[in-house]
Amino acid sequence: EMAQAEALRTIALLGERGNLSQQSAGRTAELESQLRAERSGRQGLETQVSHERSHKEAAQQQVLCLEYELDGKEAALQVAERTLERRDADLQQAHLQFRALQESNASMPVGHSSAHHSDDVRCKALKAQLLEQQLEIKDQHISRLLDVLRQRRSIFVEDDATVCGSE
Repeated sequence: EMAQAEALRTIALLGERGNLSQQSAGRTAELESQLRAERSGRQGLETQVSHERSHKEAAQQQVLCLEYELDGKEAALQVAERTLERRDADLQQAHLQFRALQESNASMPVGHSSAHHSDDVRCKALKAQLLEQQLEIKDQHISRLLDVLRQRRSIFVEDDATVCGSE
């Protein structure tokens, strides 16, 4: 009987160990499943981080390109402004010469018809030159404004394409 009781205790103990072993195996399988899910999630996050880095670098490159382009346009605009200022100064000088000529013609006696006639011709030539300079300056100003409008429009079109393409 003692041996039988001992055998029953051993069997019960082995049964408990078997249950514990099954529970451990189930828990192990559950933990391995969780570990696979965590690894998969981590891999997805790493992929997302990689994509975000690529987008960030592309955006930085685009900003650099736009800054260089803007610098070039600012330099061109400064050159155009200096040219316009020089032309304005030339125009003012021509206006002063014209006024001086008109004043000198007004103060001349009427009897100096040949001198008056040559001054008249010179006055007309200066007027024509002045008008031509004014028209040229206006044309250049209009051209510059049109260029600026075209550039702005192309920037907006590019921005719209970029925004539409990124969505």
